[in-house]
Amino acid sequence: MSDATNYFAFYELPEAFLLDEAALKAKYYQLSRELHPDFHAQDTPAAQAEALRLSTLNTDAYRTLANADARMAYLLGQHGLLEEGSAQNQLPSDFLMEVMELNEQLM
Repeated sequence: MSDATNYFAFYELPEAFLLDEAALKAKYYQLSRELHPDFHAQDTPAAQAEALRLSTLNTDAYRTLANADARMAYLLGQHGLLEEGSAQNQLPSDFLMEVMELNEQLM
């Protein structure tokens, strides 16, 4: 997988603001066990480096998708709807507040 890996695809989950958090956590723990460096100590240096890269990707993806605000920003960014520093692509603050309030009501 490349650095441009889609976090949802990495976990084989559908792209959505609301996702199955139990499935996300289960997949994270499964990959954490499979990719743990201790299980790759006897592998070639290239295989060890790939396992480390995927382990890091696993951690980054989980941290992003497990947090509702980070997940929303990530998903919008994936579709070019939110670019940091670009005034023309910034969402109105009242819209963001409304989305956050809806998110809180759902939790």
